[in-house]
Amino acid sequence: MAKVAIVSPVLPQSTSGNDVTANRWAQLIESGHSVLTVQVDEQDESLPSDSAATLGQAEVLIALHGRRSATAIQWWRDQQSPKPLIVALTGTDLYSDLPDDPATIASTEAADAVIVLQTEAVARLQEMNPAWAAKAQVIRQSVAGPHPPRQPTRLQVEGEFRVVVLAHLRPVKDPLLCARATRLLPPEATVTIHHAGGGMGDDLGGDLVAQAEREREENPRYHWYGGLDRRAAKELLASADVLACTSISEGGANVVSEAIALGVPVIGTRMDGNVGLLGADHPGLVPVGDSEALAQLFVRLESDKTLLAELQDRTDALQPLTEPATEQRALINLVDELL
Repeated sequence: MAKVAIVSPVLPQSTSGNDVTANRWAQLIESGHSVLTVQVDEQDESLPSDSAATLGQAEVLIALHGRRSATAIQWWRDQQSPKPLIVALTGTDLYSDLPDDPATIASTEAADAVIVLQTEAVARLQEMNPAWAAKAQVIRQSVAGPHPPRQPTRLQVEGEFRVVVLAHLRPVKDPLLCARATRLLPPEATVTIHHAGGGMGDDLGGDLVAQAEREREENPRYHWYGGLDRRAAKELLASADVLACTSISEGGANVVSEAIALGVPVIGTRMDGNVGLLGADHPGLVPVGDSEALAQLFVRLESDKTLLAELQDRTDALQPLTEPATEQRALINLVDELL
């Protein structure tokens, strides 16, 4: 049994989605190895002595985020080489920082293995540097239960076709695309948007918050709940006829995996994160930012039971990939291979 360290980068006085992943991976890996988790301030240019002391006990390092964990990654390579290093590349790493950011390049080069969350990420790495792609291991995010029961479709119960959006108000999420699309629907359409997600720091000036508030006031099809806790968000998701993931770019959205685990069909934009998780031939994808195409999809979903049934079948077929045991085997196998 080896000691595995997981580094999660954070900004001061902020919560981090990386912590969620770090804690989940720690719980999964602990069945095969002991785990040490370390938070590092991504703004620090050197690794604090207490963090270094903890990492010094480990035989393998898993670093979440190539750029934001760059200090810890460099320390590991300088102090712990040739002990194995695994770098989990996020959507920001893959679709924003690479191939030009020096810190992300250095982290990717230093890694013995690279974790990505969906298959299109490997193709992205191949385009940039085949040597990076050769290191890549696709490990899909799992979703632990218990899950709230899937509710009867609103279309059957209340004459409403309910589209749920779980996305913070960040520009990269394009969180109001569904709201804009509903403005293009015919009057007889029953589509409603139920959106949970709060404002984030990269929404400069709070523009998206102001837009969401205005949309809620002016658009009767759009319901915005602000930020919800995890339980409330999953219950909202369980009430959906479909989940919509309309991001401009994603490394592999956890909410898509959550929808699949709950048995909720997924629609969204045709960007790598969705294509890699759902498949290139998934019938519920539209061009990024295209509100007109999304409105047309809404109309088809409401009127075409065959299309909705096909989306449901796709979700059902993907459910085994969201089982924690699947992610657990992949993580432990990767650690064991490097050791």
